[in-house]
Amino acid sequence: MAVRGNSFALAVAVTTCGFVAPLTGQAPAAGPVYTAQQADAGKKHYDTTCSPCHGSDLGGADAPALAGPDFTKAWSTQTTSDLFKYAQGMPPGGTPLADGDNLAVVAYLLQQNGAAAGATPLQPATAVKIGGIATGKRPPIALALSHQR
Repeated sequence: MAVRGNSFALAVAVTTCGFVAPLTGQAPAAGPVYTAQQADAGKKHYDTTCSPCHGSDLGGADAPALAGPDFTKAWSTQTTSDLFKYAQGMPPGGTPLADGDNLAVVAYLLQQNGAAAGATPLQPATAVKIGGIATGKRPPIALALSHQR
């Protein structure tokens, strides 16, 4: 009976201390890391700076796709900070965007890969695994259009 009581106490302690994920082998889901306003601004910068190479639909052209399964496969183990740092080098041989504009583009890419917007703006130091927040599924067109206003 003592073992049973201790097992219950351990389960309660583990649950209340937030250690369920390591015991079950599942990573906790991260919360939203960008705002809808950032994604809206990012779409504008994407359209003018990124779409000539990556396609107006983010599906790739002269450069890799930035939305969908290929993007999430390539970036799922990387963090939002890694993607931001990579974006700082774009376009190759061209004039890079300002950091705030690059953050907005990254927010747009996250949105277009199924990550939810929230109240906290994306920052350069935000380091959340992309696979933990992005599904690789594009938002419905109505949602994408409502964020453009």
